[in-house]
Amino acid sequence: LTMRTFHTGGVAGKYLTGVAEVKKKKQESLRELHDDIRRGLVSFEEEAEGGMERERVRAVQAVLKVLEDQVRGLLRVVELFEARKPKGQAIVTEVAGKVVDIETKGFKRVVIHSRHATDVPAELVGETLAEDILNEDNEVAYAVGSEITDRIARKIKDMGVKEVILRKTHLVPYRGNLEVNIGDEIEAGDRLTEGPLDPHKVLELRGVRGALEYMVREIQAVYKSQGVSINDKHVEVIIRQMMKRRKVRSSG
Repeated sequence: LTMRTFHTGGVAGKYLTGVAEVKKKKQESLRELHDDIRRGLVSFEEEAEGGMERERVRAVQAVLKVLEDQVRGLLRVVELFEARKPKGQAIVTEVAGKVVDIETKGFKRVVIHSRHATDVPAELVGETLAEDILNEDNEVAYAVGSEITDRIARKIKDMGVKEVILRKTHLVPYRGNLEVNIGDEIEAGDRLTEGPLDPHKVLELRGVRGALEYMVREIQAVYKSQGVSINDKHVEVIIRQMMKRRKVRSSG
């Protein structure tokens, strides 16, 4: 049994018609979402009230992406080798921290409290405080829930505060199970929902080694599920060649 046999109609041939099933599943999921909206379980009004428009749109798009059905077999291998954004892509956290709440008003959200250093004030702008910041007299200078502006970020640093705890929220589908529970400690790149990961996001959050390990693991899972045995090194050679196409944007 060769890789060519596997890819051109052998043990993976039955998965070549999977595109139609993916589209069918997406349509079913969208119907469920519209039904939830009509019943008042889900509302986009909550999202329209606050937050940057671009971030809000991205968050809603990520939720819709989860509703797509995952592809399997040959199509999954193609997704990985072409580094595509996968169907049914999982929502992941971009920060390390602790899951403190799972809200269900308007839209389901995972709420994370995450510690951030104040040495680069610009990175805090637009974020929300998860705890009060006290001044020298032990009085509240900036209350929990305050949105950090550029002026506030610089003042916090000038006060000698080394780190702050921020409130980060992630929209997730109203239906389905989550991969996290309240009280869980999580790392950047951890799944919040079921589904495959975007290789580009894994590379961004976990580095080259993390991306390499993830892709090898996912590709091998497809082959092994079909009874095909391939040494890791063959897959690693291909992925290393893919990594060479990366460009350094900033040497700092």
